[in-house]
Parts: sequence; structure tokens; C-alpha cells
Amino acid sequence: LKEKDFQTSLLINENKILREELQLKNNSENYLSARVIVVSPILESGELYLDKGSQDGIKKGQAVTYHGFLVGVVNGVKENICSFLPINSPRISIPVSLLSSGVSGILKSDLNGLSVEQIPIDQKISAGDKIITNSILDGLKAGIAVGEVEEVISSPSDIFQTLKIKTPVNILQLQYVFINI
Repeated sequence: LKEKDFQTSLLINENKILREELQLKNNSENYLSARVIVVSPILESGELYLDKGSQDGIKKGQAVTYHGFLVGVVNGVKENICSFLPINSPRISIPVSLLSSGVSGILKSDLNGLSVEQIPIDQKISAGDKIITNSILDGLKAGIAVGEVEEVISSPSDIFQTLKIKTPVNILQLQYVFINI
């Protein structure tokens, strides 16, 4: 009986997450839900594994999202599973743009957290400006929310600004995600 109650609570939680996620999706987009099945013990340099693969239409380079925010990019695909690099991995660089101005930069991660680099110094950037993906990479669609500017880091001698970014998603707590196929 206790095992049945446990299974029921797991299904209720999954249902809640999927309902919330589906309400955020545009019907013209194709999203496939996936369950996180393995999290690398060293998340900052590791991968997360999902219970979907090539038989489900998954391809390398596709966006992995949670509540409409980019959480990673598919980097390995087998028949029944795939892996993705989370956006907080130092192994990933993602082309992004500022929503307000369209100015492009590169999303990266290191021990200090997420940042956007290569923003021209003459661009006026403010805390709270929204960051989205752009369409430079194959498989990664433009316009997926990434987060927002937390702080602008630059000095007068720099030719580029670096933006410290915050995202509302805690990658360590992911249970279910969507893959943009």
C-alpha cells in the first residue's frame, strides 16, 4: 500500500509539472516531454540524461527547456536516450541576443556563474534586460528565453562588456524537461 501511495504521488507530481509546462507552450512549436534519468555527479562539467532518443525524433543541437527557459542543448543521442549539456557547463557556448536591442553575444559559464560576453562597450545595457537565444546554431531555435541581466561588468579600457546573467531555473532540481524538436 505504501509503495502504491508513493507511485501515485510521483504521478501526481509529474502531471503537475507537465500541465504547467504545456500551458506555456505555443501550439505551433513541437515540444517533446522527457524525464531526467541521470544527473552527472559533477554537474558543472557533466551531462544530464533523458529518457528520449533518436526513435523519438531527438537530434544533436536541439534545445532543452523548462518552463520556457533554455536549460541546455542536446549533445548526444542514442536510440532510447539522449544527453544534454546544461547551460551552466563550461563546455558550452550559446549565441544569444538582448531582447530589447537585438545585440548579440555569447552565453558562457564558469565558476562565477552564467555570463554573456562580447557585447560592444557602446551598448547601453541595464539590469533586468532579457536574454534570448538567436538563430546562429543549427537546431537551436531563436527566441528561447535564457534569463536576465543581473549585472554589467566592464571598465573604461574594455572594448566589450560582460553581462552576469541569472536564470530562474535550478538545473539540479530538474525532473522533467521539454525538447524543442
